[in-house]
Amino acid sequence: MKIIDSLRPESIYVSDEIMSKNDLLDFLAGEFALSGGYRNELLQSFFKREELASTAIGNGIAIPHAICRCFPGSLVKICINRKGIDFGAVDGKPVFLIIAIAANTDNQKAYLSLLSDAAKIFSDDRTLKRILSEESAKKIYGIVKEISKV
Repeated sequence: MKIIDSLRPESIYVSDEIMSKNDLLDFLAGEFALSGGYRNELLQSFFKREELASTAIGNGIAIPHAICRCFPGSLVKICINRKGIDFGAVDGKPVFLIIAIAANTDNQKAYLSLLSDAAKIFSDDRTLKRILSEESAKKIYGIVKEISKV
């Protein structure tokens, strides 16, 4: 499964309003749970994963992910924050691009495939610069769609 298969233009947020990792994870859990009553379970799953180790992979990117039985299927959300958020990255740098993944416990294969695809396509410096230079969710979606074909 590729990121583009689980991403919609309306699932891309460009905002400098959220200033902390905890506030961002809270926002994401709420956005993922809009169609169901599993916000708290997702939020706990995000926090539990972050307790193990930061999901910031360096170079201004984080891939927070939550997996729980309550969540139907697999979805991806992208957040851009040009001010940067302290995610506890190993390189000590703030995070500007957040690719969040939520998946059902019973679909480990799709979950792992999404994590792998996210790390692969967003770790390219040129792609990161292109995405961070865009203001519109629709244009960012177009970039992700384009690079997913490669």
